[in-house]
Amino acid sequence: MISVYNDEDVIEEVIQHYIEEGLDLVILDNGSSDKTLEICKKYFAKGVLEIHQYLTQTFLYEQDTLFRILYDMALIHSPAWVILSASDEFLESGIKNLTLKEAIEKTDFEGFNLIQFDRFDFFMTDNDNENEKSIRKKMPYYTYHGDFLYRAWKYYPGIRISHPAVSHYPIFPDNLKYKIYPKKFEMCHYPFRGKQQAKRKIEERIRGIDYKKTKTGLNMHMENIIKQDFTQKFDHKKLNLYEEEKLNRELYFHPYMDKIPPRREEIFTDEGFLREKSKTPYRLDLESHQMKKKSIKFRIKKRLFNLK
Repeated sequence: MISVYNDEDVIEEVIQHYIEEGLDLVILDNGSSDKTLEICKKYFAKGVLEIHQYLTQTFLYEQDTLFRILYDMALIHSPAWVILSASDEFLESGIKNLTLKEAIEKTDFEGFNLIQFDRFDFFMTDNDNENEKSIRKKMPYYTYHGDFLYRAWKYYPGIRISHPAVSHYPIFPDNLKYKIYPKKFEMCHYPFRGKQQAKRKIEERIRGIDYKKTKTGLNMHMENIIKQDFTQKFDHKKLNLYEEEKLNRELYFHPYMDKIPPRREEIFTDEGFLREKSKTPYRLDLESHQMKKKSIKFRIKKRLFNLK
């Protein structure tokens, strides 16, 4: 599953990567105004099973809708496993001579149902290979970002994805255990690939909203983000140089984050369930429904008491 929006500079390389990794794709376009959709259509029936376009008025506040549509698109094709990738990411097994599909089949055979990914962010630097067309050859410098990403899971009825969990882990039904594969796979992420692209990406993230009007956590987060300069190039000496089949997890340099995201033990119990602080959307809906029922019963009792 890939959600795209104005990614003409990288989406073809991403699609080709996943086809070579043995995967079938479904793609949802969020109203691109560049050639992204046109590029995606080139691969229809050539690795891409389905392409739809759904335009939202905002990006931040309608991710839940986008990913629910994308997930429905995937489930129509009766998948054994579901893999979620952004349009600027390259998911890989990290296992020599094993494609992503082959590694997932191995994971399934061994009885696991969820795969965790290490994330490596690649940045623009003063030593990039500007003449290269491939983004992976053009931007070879990276840093380790963390492993709070569970992007591939065995499909069972009742599994859900939704914002904000969509970028981190699927929501399993209460009776289904998370059986996480012990070896982490790899994700190479290229969020900012040029000055104009970086500037436009941030502007598009806040399209349709006035983040200054309210002080919700998300709005304050965006207010902090847009103050930063995502168009800058970094000193390549502060980063790792990518070498094929060798990614360094020791160096952590991230100009936009002050800490590594949560770790597995903070999210999952030893028994394989979500911790109570990470309630599923179903539980939150249920609690809200129960609160409403209690409120209605209280109002009815109060009204009857007043009548008496």
